[in-house]
Amino acid sequence: MALLEGAALAAKMQDADKPKAKSFWVVPAVLAPVDNLPACCQHPRMYQKQDRWTPAQAWEKMKGWCAWQERCQHDVMDKLRGAGLTAAEADTIIARLIEENYLNEERFAIQFAGGHFRMKKWGKTKIAYALRQKKISEYCIKRALADIPDEDHEAVLHKLARAKWEAVKAGTPAQRWAKTKTYLLQKGFGSSEVNRVMQWLQRGAPDADDIE
Repeated sequence: MALLEGAALAAKMQDADKPKAKSFWVVPAVLAPVDNLPACCQHPRMYQKQDRWTPAQAWEKMKGWCAWQERCQHDVMDKLRGAGLTAAEADTIIARLIEENYLNEERFAIQFAGGHFRMKKWGKTKIAYALRQKKISEYCIKRALADIPDEDHEAVLHKLARAKWEAVKAGTPAQRWAKTKTYLLQKGFGSSEVNRVMQWLQRGAPDADDIE
């Protein structure tokens, strides 16, 4: 018994001589203020609460927003509703913007169509679809598409077709053909237009005779 007590005392003394492990406090992370987040991490609806605009504030903001660039009623309504205005308040402001010529759907459609055709090389089919998503009337869509000359539309289609065909190096001629056709359809050109330009491409493209 004495032997066991002596062994236990010796073990305690050894433990006392060992260096004690340091204790660490876990400090909770402090989230940075929204203003200090990088731009890629910020989203107005997710991280920031927008103060509700008064109708007077909304009018001044929308007046400047529409004067800076052509807008459509759909986008203006989204912005006003997102700022906390009621549907009736938003309708009143939109009506005033139209009355004072800050907002014009036909003017917006023409600028949208021309800009996306020239800068993004969109075809008329894709442009029309995008305008419908913004609730633009069929009359304004037709007016906007008519403002794009057919010869310019055809020239862009041919240029894109040739460039895509030459850019696709891998695969069989049939695979290159399929990739080129899919690309042109995704750019927003109609099926009949794409089929016509593919026939033109087949007549002039290398390896065209191998396409089945």
